[in-house]
Amino acid sequence: MLPQALPTVAGLDVAARYLPSSHGMDIGGDFYDLIRLTDAEIAAVIGTSKATV
Repeated sequence: MLPQALPTVAGLDVAARYLPSSHGMDIGGDFYDLIRLTDAEIAAVIGTSKATV
């Protein structure tokens, strides 16, 4: 669910860092994305999920 790369937007510096909670795990309950709406607009989406065992 994580993007391979974030879009470039003129006038906006974007960066992302994802750190799973367990060493050696590439999965987790958090996700993010930047979605281009128009040439001048972008939406930031940040979410989390929680599993109950």
